[in-house]
Amino acid sequence: QGGADLRGLCCVGAMARWLLPALLGSVLGLEPFPTPPEQTTEQISNFQRIRARARDASLAATPQVLAYFDSQPFRGMLKDCCPKIADLPAEELLRRYRAEAQVAELAHALPAQMKDIFSDVTVKEVGGMSWFPNEFQVALIHHRNLSIGASPVNDAAQKDIFGCKPFAEREPTWSEVANRLIYIAHNMRRLDSGSEPFFGDFTVVFNS
Repeated sequence: QGGADLRGLCCVGAMARWLLPALLGSVLGLEPFPTPPEQTTEQISNFQRIRARARDASLAATPQVLAYFDSQPFRGMLKDCCPKIADLPAEELLRRYRAEAQVAELAHALPAQMKDIFSDVTVKEVGGMSWFPNEFQVALIHHRNLSIGASPVNDAAQKDIFGCKPFAEREPTWSEVANRLIYIAHNMRRLDSGSEPFFGDFTVVFNS
């Protein structure tokens, strides 16, 4: 009887050690991976800077784009593929292109099951979330090494192209990865799959 009581107390003690941190975390709002803001302060700042840079670059490039749209090789290509618009003015072609870019889907393909090539959320995991994680958040959730797979390429692109800050340490914090962007495809080609199927069996289309 004494032995059984002792084993029972040990089980209760072990359960308490496992449950107590989880219960305290829920009560105090200290979840290991709390829901991030829809946009962090750093993301808002980056978007404002990139939007201004893109606007200036677009204005500077517009004369060259219009000249290309009026070039013989481009007009010849249009006559082969799209004869109905082949004779439209260059300004109208550019207007239509910009209108298409405004409404084209922003898509992200994700796997049904976890893959070793890169860190991504699975269909089952995202079904239990109220937000969509980026690759770096997923790597922390999965306890995966950010220095292998596709992560270094994504990390370099986000820093060099979009101006995201480098991580302070080799292992980033949850707050740091919340500042990173979601990898998406701009579905200008109207692919039925939304994104490249290689990256996953399912596609999420974002409300932009």
